[in-house]
Amino acid sequence: GAMLGWILFVVPVTADQTYTSGDSVESHWTTSASSGTATDLVTVLGLTLAVVSIARVDPPATLLLTGLLLAAFASFTARYAFARYRALSE
Repeated sequence: GAMLGWILFVVPVTADQTYTSGDSVESHWTTSASSGTATDLVTVLGLTLAVVSIARVDPPATLLLTGLLLAAFASFTARYAFARYRALSE
């Protein structure tokens, strides 16, 4: 519910902010990708918790943490590349 509220009310207001003159374009892309990665990780953790609870399995913690790190790296890389592509194609 909190995430849905965030998506519906906060994101539309803050999505179109431009970066300040002191920031570089790359730092803006990095900040944007990092904040999106945090949302992705919360979603992945919630879905993983639901699947593990429903399936009643006990996977090793190293497997879960490795998967979380890979999801974080993949999310950040994809979001950064997409922000870069979108900015350079305009």
